[in-house]
Amino acid sequence: MQQGIRRLVALAAVFAVAFAAVYFIRNGPAGFTRLWTGGASSTGPDFRPERFTLPDQPPLELGDVELLARLDGEYAKLTAAVVPSVVSIDTAGVRNERLIDGLGRPRSRSVPTQGQGSGVIVSHEGHVVTNYHVVQGAKVLTVKFASGDIRKASIVGVAPTYDLAVIHVDGSGSLPPPIAIGNSKGLKVGQEAFAI
Repeated sequence: MQQGIRRLVALAAVFAVAFAAVYFIRNGPAGFTRLWTGGASSTGPDFRPERFTLPDQPPLELGDVELLARLDGEYAKLTAAVVPSVVSIDTAGVRNERLIDGLGRPRSRSVPTQGQGSGVIVSHEGHVVTNYHVVQGAKVLTVKFASGDIRKASIVGVAPTYDLAVIHVDGSGSLPPPIAIGNSKGLKVGQEAFAI
């Protein structure tokens, strides 16, 4: 019985020392003062409440920067027009991983993979353009629309050299409108581009 009590006391002492070491490592020298004052650091002699006053008026009215306000509205209009055509793509697949066992022999194992990317609807039939690296090795493709609707998809074609892929949304029913493809010949250096 005596030996059991001694072990219990020794264990409690080791726990107390370990707790104190971790506490002081995390809180530094101020932790010692905080420990003895009951942690009331906001009421000590060094505590000084901050005073602050928030401004009543903004430094600039929207009327003063009318062009920027209109530009802001145009950005919002552009985003609202494009967002329904942008989709989120979730992928699931399997890749083979090469391993060397303890005896130096090569082995391989299948490892499940998951990925996520985005794409844009380009046809009324449900074709979506995305990046090849998004769908590379994917066995299951799930497309989520801005409306929250979720559908399965399949790969139609890939161009690894250009990191492009086309997938087709499975199923019937209405789809969001496709985005209009622009002509790159009309682009000029310095024009803005939006990533949505």
